Amino acid sequence: MTERLLKVIIGLVIGIYIARYLGPVQFGKLSYAVSFTGLFMILTALGLDNIVIRELVRYHSQAVIAEVLGASFFLRIIASIFAFLLMASVAVFMPVGHDETLMILIIGASFFFLSANIIVLYFQARVEAKFTVYAQVLQIICSAIIKIILVQIKAPLVFFAWALLFDSLVLAILLFCVYLKREGFASFRAWNFRRSKARMLLRDSWPLLVAGFTVTAYMKVDQIMIRQMLDPGAVGIYAVAVRISEVWYFVPVVITTSVFPAIIRARRNDLGVYTKRLQQLFNLMPVLALCIALPVSFLSADIVEILFGTQFGEAGSVLAIHVWACIFVFLQDAAWRWYVAENKQVIGIRWLLIGLLSNVVLNYFVIPRWGILGAAWTTLIARGLAGYLGHMFSGETRSLFWMLTRSLLFLDVIIFFTSGRFSNSCKVLLGTGK
Repeated sequence: MTERLLKVIIGLVIGIYIARYLGPVQFGKLSYAVSFTGLFMILTALGLDNIVIRELVRYHSQAVIAEVLGASFFLRIIASIFAFLLMASVAVFMPVGHDETLMILIIGASFFFLSANIIVLYFQARVEAKFTVYAQVLQIICSAIIKIILVQIKAPLVFFAWALLFDSLVLAILLFCVYLKREGFASFRAWNFRRSKARMLLRDSWPLLVAGFTVTAYMKVDQIMIRQMLDPGAVGIYAVAVRISEVWYFVPVVITTSVFPAIIRARRNDLGVYTKRLQQLFNLMPVLALCIALPVSFLSADIVEILFGTQFGEAGSVLAIHVWACIFVFLQDAAWRWYVAENKQVIGIRWLLIGLLSNVVLNYFVIPRWGILGAAWTTLIARGLAGYLGHMFSGETRSLFWMLTRSLLFLDVIIFFTSGRFSNSCKVLLGTGK
């Protein structure tokens, strides 16, 4: 959690520093390249992370562990090659500038180093994540220093794409150094690929791959469509607003990850307690989101100007709208725990896909007419459909819909009691108000 929080904070600070240097147009080109590669990068993981950890925890035999590590490692290598070739094939036909296509290919080359993340899963399964965290924190610091130097020497735009590729290379080297130091080279040589193990991993991981791709596409598709329909400057302004809005998305992950084991135990022991704990979790999510969305929305123009400068001033209006999507993002993250507890992940994936599709369709009609403000509204609508309203239309998720509705009503009660409406209502009841 410390590593993740550090990554978010340093990423935001360095992102601000780079954006102020590059300006809206250049930063928009870089943001487009990062978003485009991000769509394909998720394919390299194959949704294997949780499945690999499960298998590593389940078995204590070193031979079986070597099979799991070997199969997942080579599957990721194959997936990285496929993802890069697919991305390159699509990128060359996109109607963008040569510099953007070049940055996509450079950043996409980092796919080949992502297989080293298997080592992170190995140490997580052994409850020894601190060793890989040391490597990750060191890489984050090195990355920040390099980007600061690039700004100081006024490096060309393409150098920042090379820096992102270098980040992946450094992390891969550090992770292998940690593994070899802790486990020895003989342990690495024992990794082997077995088709039966690979098929088992893929059979269990494909729903997580679809879910991961959908969530990533949710966060990237707006910027890609804005670039196709408008210009790089619009992407840069929109990316600034999104960067501030989405920086809070780690909050529900931290909370739901912490309470999920207690929810699972409650479901096994007492359904009444299980329902109560879920409702408490759902009630908490919109309240936390409101604590973020309300001040950020009202102060959006000032926040953007202070952090990014007047050249990104238009992002304030986008941020004021986009940040309200966090209510549905927080609810959706909590709802996903319900899907897992009830073993209904496929239904959850279906609503994620419907939300993504609605976002794309709405963007197609809205962006040409209302620009980046329209894209912010479509994000809010699509998130609301996938994270809340869509659950009403299925008998299997209608109980979840009513639980989420109660959480939003709970939020309304909180707003009522903490606003002027409550004090004014008291005055009316006492005969002293209007």
